[in-house]
Amino acid sequence: VASGPEGSVYVAGTTSSFSSTSSGYGLIVQRIDATGRIVWQKAYGLEAHATLYSPTALESTEDGGMILASTAYIPGHENSKGWIIKLDVNGEIEWQRTYDPGPRNDMITSIVQVQDGGYAVAGWSWSFFGGIWLMKLDQSGNVLWVQDYGSEYITLPGFVGVTSQGDIYVLSNLLPPPFANYDTLVLKVGSNGAKKWAFTYDMSSREISTSATVTPDGGIIIVGYKIVSRNVDDDGWALGLESDGAIAWQANLIGPGIDRAAAIELVPDGTIIVVGETASFGSGDADGWAVKLNPQRGIPGCNSVNGIRSFVQRTTPLLGGANAVQIQQTSTLFAPTNMETIDTVGAAVGICR
Repeated sequence: VASGPEGSVYVAGTTSSFSSTSSGYGLIVQRIDATGRIVWQKAYGLEAHATLYSPTALESTEDGGMILASTAYIPGHENSKGWIIKLDVNGEIEWQRTYDPGPRNDMITSIVQVQDGGYAVAGWSWSFFGGIWLMKLDQSGNVLWVQDYGSEYITLPGFVGVTSQGDIYVLSNLLPPPFANYDTLVLKVGSNGAKKWAFTYDMSSREISTSATVTPDGGIIIVGYKIVSRNVDDDGWALGLESDGAIAWQANLIGPGIDRAAAIELVPDGTIIVVGETASFGSGDADGWAVKLNPQRGIPGCNSVNGIRSFVQRTTPLLGGANAVQIQQTSTLFAPTNMETIDTVGAAVGICR
């Protein structure tokens, strides 16, 4: 889901119902207005027997349109490829590309528009032994540079963000030997892809970072959860970093049961909104959960969430320097086409209370 113009939202998913392919899957995209009415919905398919997997990244763009990433598998090609499509506000295709940085399976996991109108794209590739690769595109999807930051212990990068100075953050998780606990990995590079710093943040437990947001001063706030007792007790957490990677503040978001922070938003007044799921509060089963932190990182009048205390240690990760790589880019291997438009009026839905 991504915000659109005039209070609308874009929603993307996978479909096999509206495609010219005989056995593959395509993508379906909807624009829904502020009242919940479907403005348009269109399907985008590939050649026969080809498959687009579930969308991995969806972002609105400055022109009111959107950009969408997925993983494509095309018959006759041994490995999967990253794929990006740019749509205008009416769902018309402006451009599409596949991106293949190596000889093995490659995927795109996150994308963000940068100040010059181009895009920073993060992905993961077996071509680099399971490492992160980062790519800068111009406004038309052409590759300006690609770098890999390989380590066989890195899992999928889940966030890419850009500062007002043009620096780029990538968030991932690291599973170093002896492979008992995940660490949170944060990588910061310059606008040319050169690595500035990379640190892991260790909570001495099996923690998973899930989302992040860049702050106006060039720092980053990360949220996630740590597994205390599998399927019984997970604890949410939030971590604020300075622009040099130093820990600015940290907060436990803890109840007696499972509490998982999944996404974060920083509003203009400095308030932090964290959303996720909880089994500690509400009906007792898995419920939606929202936590509001004021600019001082406190939770006024809330005694159900533990206060701020130190629990994170910063270490240097097993991460190499940036290595320039060649990438195979194509817009002619296959041509996703605008398939038939389906219903333009959405069915009524119940209101969540």
